[in-house]
Amino acid sequence: MIERFIHQYIENYTGYKSGRWCYEDGCFYKGIADLYTATRYGWFCEQLIEHLNNQIQPDGNINGYDPAEYSLDNINAGKVLFLAYEKSSDVRYLIALRKIREQLQTHPRTKAGNFWHKNFYPSQVWLDGLYMALPFLAQFSLNYENGQSLPDIRRQFFNVRSLMFHGLNELYYHGYDESHKSPWADPETGCSACFWSRAMGWYAMAIVDLCDIIGPSHEDYIFYARLLKEIAYSILAWQQPQGLWMQIMDQSDRQGNYPETSASAMFAYTLLKGTRLGILEDHYGQAGQTAFKGIVAHQLKEEKGQWALTGICGMAGLGDGNGRFTCRDGSYEYYINEPIITDDPKGVGAFMMARAEILRQEDTHL
Repeated sequence: MIERFIHQYIENYTGYKSGRWCYEDGCFYKGIADLYTATRYGWFCEQLIEHLNNQIQPDGNINGYDPAEYSLDNINAGKVLFLAYEKSSDVRYLIALRKIREQLQTHPRTKAGNFWHKNFYPSQVWLDGLYMALPFLAQFSLNYENGQSLPDIRRQFFNVRSLMFHGLNELYYHGYDESHKSPWADPETGCSACFWSRAMGWYAMAIVDLCDIIGPSHEDYIFYARLLKEIAYSILAWQQPQGLWMQIMDQSDRQGNYPETSASAMFAYTLLKGTRLGILEDHYGQAGQTAFKGIVAHQLKEEKGQWALTGICGMAGLGDGNGRFTCRDGSYEYYINEPIITDDPKGVGAFMMARAEILRQEDTHL
């Protein structure tokens, strides 16, 4: 049923924003790319190229992509262009890669040096943005810039570890406002109030992907490996008996909290991949297996011959401090009351990534 669901989903996928370049499609693309890398089944690569060609014009321009928006979210889908260019040698992908890279040349930053999450979120750093942009920047820098951006990337993660990590429960806050002026920001720390699981899922995937991208021979590998071991240890403490993680990770018994699928898939991917890379001990990989099996058992459901992945938080964010998205106050009530939806690519993409890691272990093909 897993393979059936994945094939159904890929065949029926029409784009999250009607062909406009977006991070949600990027999660879907990354899932396909990982499945291709794991299996070398050509159909996955063909599907990826077909979807990309619907968005990238022959001259390399990207439908709906405006670098002047200065949104880190818009970087995410660019990660698969490296594979697309490698497999096809189509110059449009290289042109598109360079256009996306150019955004980060002038993207606004905090005084400490971190990218703002978006232009209309001044001085804000979200865990989401680490995943959206920094693995892409690392890969581009290694491929085309002799790795010159790697110290910058390391500094941004160091800042996040210093500012957004909670020493008692060893989890990360979703967001940080350097100005401390946003209504959701703690006046002393600048951090948001809750430990949202998907935010930590973005962070964890960013770390394990960076370990893979830079490789053990690079001097920064030990730094990222330590961060990966730390977050793996932290999240394992909050895994529920059925293998999943709650929407608000550290408040499992509180009314309204629920097992959230996308974060659970992200953690499964992180634990499985971290074990494959030899950074995490075997019991972390076993926890990743348990998580994936829990998703399949409890969240993958069939109705009239169609499979669907349920229990996904549709969207969650933080307000901009200037009257935009005022409902996003960072409270427990806000996070648990966001719509819970089915088949969202943020969840399905991570599910496919985790599946690819399992297939790597099994050395089998879909």
